[in-house]
Amino acid sequence: MYLSVDKADSPGEVVTGYRPSNLRSSAKLRFVLYGITAITDLCALASGMFFVAGLSQGLHAADLWLPLAFTVPIYVICGLFAGAYSHEALVALHVSWSRAFKGFALTLLLGMLVVGAIQQSVPMPPRAAWGGMALALFLVLAGRAAINVVVHRVLARPIISRVYVVDGTDLRDAPPGYTLLDCGSTDLAPSCSDPVMLARIAAILSHTDQIVVSCPPERRERWSVVLKGLGRDGGILVPEFGNLGMQYSSLAPGYPVVLVSKGPLSLRNRVIKRALDLAITVPILIALAIPMAIVALLIRLDSPGPVIFRQKRIGQHNHMFEIFKFRSMRVESCDGDGARSTGRDDDRITTIGRFIRKTSIDEIPQLINVLLGDMSLVGPRPHAVQSRAQELLFWEIDNRYFLRHAIKPGITGLAQVQGYRGATERKEDLTHRLRADLAYSTQWSIWLDLAILLRTLRVLVHQNAY
Repeated sequence: MYLSVDKADSPGEVVTGYRPSNLRSSAKLRFVLYGITAITDLCALASGMFFVAGLSQGLHAADLWLPLAFTVPIYVICGLFAGAYSHEALVALHVSWSRAFKGFALTLLLGMLVVGAIQQSVPMPPRAAWGGMALALFLVLAGRAAINVVVHRVLARPIISRVYVVDGTDLRDAPPGYTLLDCGSTDLAPSCSDPVMLARIAAILSHTDQIVVSCPPERRERWSVVLKGLGRDGGILVPEFGNLGMQYSSLAPGYPVVLVSKGPLSLRNRVIKRALDLAITVPILIALAIPMAIVALLIRLDSPGPVIFRQKRIGQHNHMFEIFKFRSMRVESCDGDGARSTGRDDDRITTIGRFIRKTSIDEIPQLINVLLGDMSLVGPRPHAVQSRAQELLFWEIDNRYFLRHAIKPGITGLAQVQGYRGATERKEDLTHRLRADLAYSTQWSIWLDLAILLRTLRVLVHQNAY
């Protein structure tokens, strides 16, 4: 398959919704299949339990709602941790069966911890209980076998989206299952100094799952940076390695592909992180509705102009998004592109603005960005396109800068709780932040997010917040 791309009207234009015309993301399809798989699993569990009710004297179907309500969420959580809902499980039946069995076994072990309490209230003969569990497991495996048949024989499109990028080479024979993207005919070129071009590349490739790039040796380092910033499984074709007997990458078996990037968060971790964001953001927004209205009124009384300041920032995968903050500067002095960092005695800041910046109240509207999915509670702080340190753009200081965008930006982050916040006046200011951001991306865990959120409470009022 050959991929054609709708071009922007001008080379320097950032086009919202810039999309390839023949490439569709498989993410939504996979999520639908994950949902169908989960429903099938849960129906199998329910069938096993009701089978127990049919074999047990004095046990009615109504008596099973409590253990069923306990089992369903536990099985889903165990299944997520076992990788039972992943594209590997959808493609390979033996992987699906193995991971479903692990999830089932974990659920059984947890259920045994409370089996004493259940036996006191629900009489369940051991023979019927074991028969019900055996039936449930059989139905789980049978359901997954049926879904595997649907994936391989019924669906007319792959569930993993793969793109083979050709940039200045004649190696146009794409690996099996890959869609060909010719950079020469679509005016795309890797550049670590052009965020507009990176945003255009991201608009195409961030919707794919796996990317293989064929390019001349002098462009491989640039593509490596681009692929790492996209946060996708990415590799670079290195033909000269074919004679070394290298172990071929799983990206394109049989092709000399060097793996240079992996997505920092798996599906399970993205679901957990997003659930944490929503679980905290929604209650806080409700609780702060009245205080936010009071702050908005004070801003309007202090100086004319809009209450909310909007600014383009570089987000995940180098996409541009609009960040929301309470306006703290006079309208005529607002720096829309972020070319000038805010100083300690900045004359652009209003009276109310100085207070809300000092106490970090100006950041509260970013909870709306979290709700919309542009940001997370914890992650690298998003920067404006023209942000500078010592008159140098951030990516001119360190060529690893765009790697921090492999993960969703956050209201707070590891750099902030380590004391690196405020204006970036020196190159070292950016270097310290970048080191912390990259460490966060590689060391992420839900516990790290919780720890950063707790530590953030200590730095809401900070000497560098101005």
